[in-house]
Amino acid sequence: MAIMKVKEYAEKGYKYAVQIDLSKYFDTINHELLMNMVREQVHDRRVTELIKKYLKSGVMEEGLLVRTEEGSPQSKP
Repeated sequence: MAIMKVKEYAEKGYKYAVQIDLSKYFDTINHELLMNMVREQVHDRRVTELIKKYLKSGVMEEGLLVRTEEGSPQSKP
């Protein structure tokens, strides 16, 4: 689908295409900045605290729990 979209844009006169890997972005999200943005939209403290706990819950790497101080949990393909 991406190739078809690039072709469509090329036919419209665009000259450049850029490929980016967003997965690394989610590995470095600052929890406090994210939570500040969430709190602007979500005013229920119970919900925001649940989101914060989810962010801080850690991840399993090779059977060991690793704390998460930054980044957002994602599924792995």
